[in-house]
Amino acid sequence: MSSPIDGFALSDESAAALASHVDMIRFADQLPTLIEKCRASVNSPFMPLVLSKPDNRQRSLSFRHFVTDVLTAVSFKGSLQAQQELHLLAPISTFIETHENENKRLTQTKKVRASPSGKSIANATDQKLAEATAIYRAIRRHLWRHRLCAHRACARFAMKSLWWDLEGAKTDAFCPTAVAFMRWRMHWEGRRVPSRLAERPERTAVAYGLLGWISMSAPIPSVYWSKNFEAWLNASLLAAACFDSFRAWEQRCVLDLRKGKIAWNFRDHDNYARRHWACSGRGTSFEPGLLFLEPFLGATSQFPEPEPFNRAHYLRSRQIIDLLKR
Repeated sequence: MSSPIDGFALSDESAAALASHVDMIRFADQLPTLIEKCRASVNSPFMPLVLSKPDNRQRSLSFRHFVTDVLTAVSFKGSLQAQQELHLLAPISTFIETHENENKRLTQTKKVRASPSGKSIANATDQKLAEATAIYRAIRRHLWRHRLCAHRACARFAMKSLWWDLEGAKTDAFCPTAVAFMRWRMHWEGRRVPSRLAERPERTAVAYGLLGWISMSAPIPSVYWSKNFEAWLNASLLAAACFDSFRAWEQRCVLDLRKGKIAWNFRDHDNYARRHWACSGRGTSFEPGLLFLEPFLGATSQFPEPEPFNRAHYLRSRQIIDLLKR
């Protein structure tokens, strides 16, 4: 089946994609009006309300439903009673600054802000990168200790043995938990050689995956946000992105094990859908900051069960890795 448009024939998939794109354009045109109505309902005409960009890996319907749920929940001021009675989408986290910091921040926002210089922008980016690196390392330690567990032996041997650039290669599959951790780290740290993961981290090394997240996925701060509020939001969204991406890598590596082959493509992480998010408020006691995150759908909300670890599993993984050595 195909749909003719101006003399051209589109496949069903192309026609569906085009229709979804048109629907998203129409919805984007309606967004300013919907947001203004939401602000009017809570009597806060200048309330910041920041939405993530729609992910083109998902259907536009997912983004529209999420935004509609967020605007409805914000209109009820995040009331727990309303959430329970109307089954509204609940914020995953709430930020309220202390009274002292709140007064200081409100005084500062009344001042006219000068245009930031190139040096101040660079310093702000360096600070964000330092904060993101600390969060990432904490999550990396958590996954290493509590998710890999005994599979750390498989990961250590693989990271020690695979010393060359695997980009574009196809190899036999081995321990999916170890491979998922390696590919997750390669994704966030911008590395292409697994053995570099086993080296002592260099102070001057730039984690290009984190830098890419700051450049493309971190929220653009509102002038009404304090530095603490912005840091809280960045930390929450980065942590969610790290855990979500590890879950996606685990699912991918389990499928690779069933197929028996791993295709090492550095850009594979671009194919994973990201959850949409939204944030409202200024982080004050009168207008708390509410962070909404799109729920997982179906089975994707669960981490895959790791393959049982025993000596036979470890020896089998070592044998496969030894055969890959150059």
